[in-house]
Amino acid sequence: MKVEINKIYNLDCLELMAHMPDDFVDLIITSPPYNFNAGSNSKNKYNNLFNDNLTQDEYYKWSVKVITECMRVAKLVCWNIQLLVGNKEALLRYMGYFNKNIREILIWDKQYSMPATREKVFNSDFEFIILFDKNRGGRKIDRAKFSRGTVSNVIRIGRMISTQKEKILREIHTAVFPNLIPIKLMSYFTDENDIVFDPFMGSGTTILNAIKYNRRFIGSEIVKEYYDIAAKRIKDELSQKKLLF
Repeated sequence: MKVEINKIYNLDCLELMAHMPDDFVDLIITSPPYNFNAGSNSKNKYNNLFNDNLTQDEYYKWSVKVITECMRVAKLVCWNIQLLVGNKEALLRYMGYFNKNIREILIWDKQYSMPATREKVFNSDFEFIILFDKNRGGRKIDRAKFSRGTVSNVIRIGRMISTQKEKILREIHTAVFPNLIPIKLMSYFTDENDIVFDPFMGSGTTILNAIKYNRRFIGSEIVKEYYDIAAKRIKDELSQKKLLF
């Protein structure tokens, strides 16, 4: 199988990445499953095509496998994750495992949080965006496009939904990225025509913004329902772009 650029795939990302050579893409921007339903029998947002109810050890081993492959195929990986009961032990464990591959941990300040689901638990106003790089070392990011002293490692972008389209989309897919997250990350670490890959594409927000800002793209999504939503949004965006140019 040859992986094509400017194409999205209804595949498990590990299956897709197995067909990619080293350093095939310039930047990964993604948000993996959070293991949100760990310890419960409730239906998860992946329609049970992916088990979002893993044990901490299972989630750790799966995360290490995916991050390792992401670092192999990409020059830099932006990995958005929130600390939850279902992933806390695994997340801190793999951060330790990859400590020399972590260039930076950005804090996404959402400026708004839903009330905690349990008693005696803090509301969560932030998420991590971990920058993984296969080249071990300090904090210097070779791909950075910004000048010294100009960019903070705290990104303040609210998650409130403003348009009717966004409200409808959030009802179908509960973990939609704000557009400004991929826009900022692409501006920090890519040039026009670079390849951006989202292995957990969801409804396609990263890919849509790659198109808008003249980046090439690859996306994968295991859930057919979300893949179909992304495919329609991407088709509409490409059509709109053709009209403008």
